[in-house]
Amino acid sequence: MSDQPRPPYLSPFPVAGLIPNTSTDVPVSAVLLVLYLTSILSNILILRQNKGRGRPFPFQVLLIIYSVFRIVALTLRISYAAVPDNINLAIAANIISNAGVIVIFVLNLLVSPRLMRRFFGVRGVTGWRRKISTIPFFAAIPFLPIMLLTVVNVTILTYFTNDPKVRLDCLTAQKVASVTFVVIAFLPAPFAATVAILSSPIEKQHRQQQAEKEATGSFASRVIHPDDRSTGTVRGSALLMAFGSAVLTVGAAYRTTSILSPRRMPGDPAWYHERPAYYCFNYMLELIVVAAYLIFRFDQRFREMTEEEQEAQGTLVAPSYSDRKDSEEAVASRADGEQGGPLTAAAASKDDEIV
Repeated sequence: MSDQPRPPYLSPFPVAGLIPNTSTDVPVSAVLLVLYLTSILSNILILRQNKGRGRPFPFQVLLIIYSVFRIVALTLRISYAAVPDNINLAIAANIISNAGVIVIFVLNLLVSPRLMRRFFGVRGVTGWRRKISTIPFFAAIPFLPIMLLTVVNVTILTYFTNDPKVRLDCLTAQKVASVTFVVIAFLPAPFAATVAILSSPIEKQHRQQQAEKEATGSFASRVIHPDDRSTGTVRGSALLMAFGSAVLTVGAAYRTTSILSPRRMPGDPAWYHERPAYYCFNYMLELIVVAAYLIFRFDQRFREMTEEEQEAQGTLVAPSYSDRKDSEEAVASRADGEQGGPLTAAAASKDDEIV
């Protein structure tokens, strides 16, 4: 009885990234740590600059949280490489690794409705069509924490049981969660691609109108009061979102492939179990997305614009019929009140004279 192993148990099958070692995983993880530290500092700097300019973008914090998750995961992987017999480190590294990318999924889902609102603003669309376009993104967000908690629970349970049936049930739950992550990662891509295609001719026409309007002004006025293009075009923002969503989908599809594929023997790992695939499809792809968001100023493209900026870009939506009617009635009642005031006073003074 004493010779039997006690939980937690090592996985009887190869895992993504294999068991880390000090010769390969520690140097690679150290380089990635430096890159993620750079990401944190860059995002903090941009966050402070935007706050100082009165243009806050609170969702920038999510990129910082994501980088922190990745730093913790890499630190745990380095520790696991130094102490390969400590299975608890493997469990913690696996859980934190799965949780990190979820933060970027949430970020994309939160800002995609802003892209749709800008797109419909260009087309002058209001009402239910504009509102219903944001439903798929907000409806998908609750599935992320649910699936993440599922993955965390079944991952821990897998390490603490040898029951084949329980392990099979845990694997089924992991498959469902992985497929869900792929769908959610890909969700913004078709919407963003459609916006990029449809908004191109409209924005071209608007740029021509802006050029004609600017040509009528003096050279000094155009230099002193340049057009604020810091928020970028709708098409450019849509292309950036489509790119980020597509790249994240590739990473999610890689993780799903490693789970859906048949189990391999410990001495016969597949290509998706090897270290190059693990680091490229997990960390490097996500770093490319974060770098693209930083370089192309994701914060400026997806922040809430003022009415002046919307008018400059042609994305200010005209008020609906009911709003215009209410506004006209309010103006009319205010005008009647102003006219009725002097008349009432004159009538009162006339009555006093008669008395």
